[in-house]
Amino acid sequence: MTTRNDPPVAAETDRASAPENVLWQHAAFCRLGLPVAPGQEAWRREGSDAALRISPGTAGEMLPDGPGLRLLLSFLCDSALRAGSPTVALGADAAALAARMGLSEGAAAPLAEQAERMLTARIVVSVDDGPELSVLDARSRPRGGTWPASVKLNARFLASLGEHAVALDRGILRALSASAEAMDAHAWTREVLARAGEDGTFTAPWADLMARFGAPGTDAAGFREAFESALRLVFEADLSIELAVDDDGVSVRRARPAAPEPVAAEPPAPVVTPEPPPAPVQPTAPEDRPRDEPRAREDRPREERPREERPREDRPREDRIREDRLRDERPREERYREDRPREERLRDDRPREDRRHRRDDQPDHGSVDQINDDMIRLRSHLTGLPQVVWLRRGHGDENILVGVTPGARLDTDRLTILMVEPIIMQVSGGLGQSDFERVSAWVMANRDLIDDFWEGGIASAEEVNRRVRKAPGPSFR
Repeated sequence: MTTRNDPPVAAETDRASAPENVLWQHAAFCRLGLPVAPGQEAWRREGSDAALRISPGTAGEMLPDGPGLRLLLSFLCDSALRAGSPTVALGADAAALAARMGLSEGAAAPLAEQAERMLTARIVVSVDDGPELSVLDARSRPRGGTWPASVKLNARFLASLGEHAVALDRGILRALSASAEAMDAHAWTREVLARAGEDGTFTAPWADLMARFGAPGTDAAGFREAFESALRLVFEADLSIELAVDDDGVSVRRARPAAPEPVAAEPPAPVVTPEPPPAPVQPTAPEDRPRDEPRAREDRPREERPREERPREDRPREDRIREDRLRDERPREERYREDRPREERLRDDRPREDRRHRRDDQPDHGSVDQINDDMIRLRSHLTGLPQVVWLRRGHGDENILVGVTPGARLDTDRLTILMVEPIIMQVSGGLGQSDFERVSAWVMANRDLIDDFWEGGIASAEEVNRRVRKAPGPSFR
């Protein structure tokens, strides 16, 4: 009687020693979308170069879905590839697994549910016309509903993983973990760029993208809107890519470094002939200055300068009230627009084609972006929202307002303004109901911060960074 042994799989040195921010994933899970919402029917996706099938272990069981499934699969693939072993330790319980994956304690419960669904389901993939391969070894599936200390990948799948590994960014994947669609879009951009080469551009038509990532029952217009929203989140989080979207499809390439501006050659220094020193001039006493002689601007007292040249605090009170009233009478969107940096306002006026394939449209990442003395920008990794939140000073406005945009640029055409009192309500814009509820929950959790900044009680972005809270609710962050 012989015992079947799995073929040994050696860890590839370059992948095992890859930086911690690299997360290895199988190409099949990058080329095709995974389930976004819970379901009991078998899930199947096919492309010209890959196929994916997920079916329940027994009839009536829920399939794994959402960000949890994506994080679990990437964790299993990365751990097995780095160790060169199909067996991956999960830890004593879901909390231990969440810790190993670098997730918060609040992620343990939803992670446990997704792990149970994944381990009981059958996940099969194939790439490049190859055979269908089960991801998990059936012999390692848990028995009796107990938490498994480890799970084993199918040895043939692990061998395929070694040939079709794609390097994702661990930090970006976590930053996008509020949106399963955005996680799929990030994986897709990294996989196609790996095939396109260092200087290549990959273009995918909408019909092909819909076949790979479209949810069942979604029409072409609905899919395009959803996929563009996911790409915006990816573009905001991933500074290494450039995207172009038009009616033909989506193009992606690596970001080009900005070309250095040419430095003009310095002209030769002119030959200066020394002049004889001027005759000394006797100083004139202040009282001898003719009365009608105009003073230099810097010599004039503030009260003698024209009103428009005086500092705001030195102008008459009625002038300041008039300025504030005129400011308050402008549309709210206009106030947000004029609070932006001048270079960002100018970018909005460029033709669309001049903004394609450009990374310099996007500001660099920071904790809290101090736009100017009156406005700050809070990015997704601080708020836990897929949108970007804008806070500004009130300048005496009675109603406290909060701005929300889908990306990092303050595009007034896509700006949603929320009024905080007496209840949270949309003044302009068009957040969907689920997004509105999440943003409202964030506003309620950060009312003290919003009020203090509105009233001018917070003087620095550092203080905002210390006090901001993430949106409440379950999250895989």
